[in-house]
Amino acid sequence: MGPPRLKPLVEMLDGIRRTADEEPLWSRVGERIAIALKGGKPRVEAALLSPSKKHLAICSESKSMLGLRVRQIGAVYDLTDQSLVGRIAEGKRNGNGWSASN
Repeated sequence: MGPPRLKPLVEMLDGIRRTADEEPLWSRVGERIAIALKGGKPRVEAALLSPSKKHLAICSESKSMLGLRVRQIGAVYDLTDQSLVGRIAEGKRNGNGWSASN
């Protein structure tokens, strides 16, 4: 058994799910992710609202090295506190889906 994962977030990181919940908040969430990662300009690709409507699972894309290096970033955003919750997952998509960076 691997590390615990939030299934909808993993599906977004894999590129399987493209949910567009709470789209007006995406730029604000992207800014929060950039601050947490200390730079970059992540672009939110997909978001899924939790059943309680208090959290948003976010999948974003960040490009560097003139767009040659692309990574996917997964996070959970608390709508009440307007802050990121827990660890931010970073990795790459490949033929088998998403894999975390070391």
